[in-house]
Amino acid sequence: RRGAQAPGATELVAELEELGAKVTLKACDIADRAALAGVLAGHTLTAVIHTAGILDDGLLVSMTPERLAAVLRPKVDAVINLHELTAGHDLSEFVMFSSASAVLGAAGQGNYAAANAFLDGLAQHRKTHGLPATAVAWGFWEQRSGMTGHLGVTDMRRINASGLALLSSEEGLGLFDLARFAEPAYVLAARLDIAALRRADDIPPLLSGLVPASAPVRNTAATTETGGLARRLVSMTDEQRTTFLTDLVRTHAAAVLGLSGTSGVDANQAFKEAGFDSLTAVELRNRLTTATGVRLPATLVFDHPTPTVLAGHLRAQLAPQEAHEGGGADRLLAQLEQMQADMFKVSHDKALNREISTRLQTMLSALNADVGATVTDGMTDKVMTADAENLLRFIDNEIDLS
Repeated sequence: RRGAQAPGATELVAELEELGAKVTLKACDIADRAALAGVLAGHTLTAVIHTAGILDDGLLVSMTPERLAAVLRPKVDAVINLHELTAGHDLSEFVMFSSASAVLGAAGQGNYAAANAFLDGLAQHRKTHGLPATAVAWGFWEQRSGMTGHLGVTDMRRINASGLALLSSEEGLGLFDLARFAEPAYVLAARLDIAALRRADDIPPLLSGLVPASAPVRNTAATTETGGLARRLVSMTDEQRTTFLTDLVRTHAAAVLGLSGTSGVDANQAFKEAGFDSLTAVELRNRLTTATGVRLPATLVFDHPTPTVLAGHLRAQLAPQEAHEGGGADRLLAQLEQMQADMFKVSHDKALNREISTRLQTMLSALNADVGATVTDGMTDKVMTADAENLLRFIDNEIDLS
């Protein structure tokens, strides 16, 4: 876009001319149809390679029409112009640089993914009409460019943790040569780290076949079933709740930052200082929403700026004061779950089974009187004749404590 003024342009021209090429550099906005037509005038093309693009990453809710248009312009507008203005040329190649974000998705790149998905579609359209076309959906190159030079350490960790390994320039150029002569209209050219992919919490559906069906068990704090989390907290001491929820926050924060463990996430360090931005903040919110079952605001990380403070907020949401003081169904369910564990230990004791049956019947009668529930004769029979294991099934299946 800067023609001869681009960094390295002089050296590139010299190298190409030494190889026998005749080189002409033109600065042109190829999304400007008239400007592109002027550049093409008087030339007979045999190949087109489109590599232009810009980034303007952000949350979907912050994506204005102007931001979307700016990213679509060098992709969509430009390749439409190239497609139409080269219709009279006998091309052997029409190569477009797409992105893995259009295939696998990428956080904060909804606009860029859409722009590149258009290139993939245009490649298929050209192929269908007998025209040369290849869209190369690139993974991440190790050598930085004007589009990736701003990425920091946290960004690179997240990319690596997603299962996309860095492509060396040699590997990238080798894949480029393979892609140019591939039969499909569009190809994914990326280097995958299968080990990192297996560790990832969010695996792109198209890559799921590379991961074993039986995934390894992860940290307990990260894999808590949402339905039982509140009940688990009720049965804990204050100190245990604080530790558990802090570990939960640190575990998911580490995953968002691409860290292999929680050691890199200080419980009292501000999320912003740890490397969180608006995109990663929302990703952490989404993870914690899934883990806790509590609807959390997009501003969660900014409103509660450290793992310790955020854990305190989650505790207030999940274990309200009335539960701590001994009331509520959550506490009752926690006690029943503890009873379940104890009963399994003594299920062979018939005398104890009869005592439990009698006491459960008394409890059910009391529930009838308080809430108007109906215990049928069939239920009574089940209670009176059940052993410990069947009593537990009865509690799970027959008694609605919600």
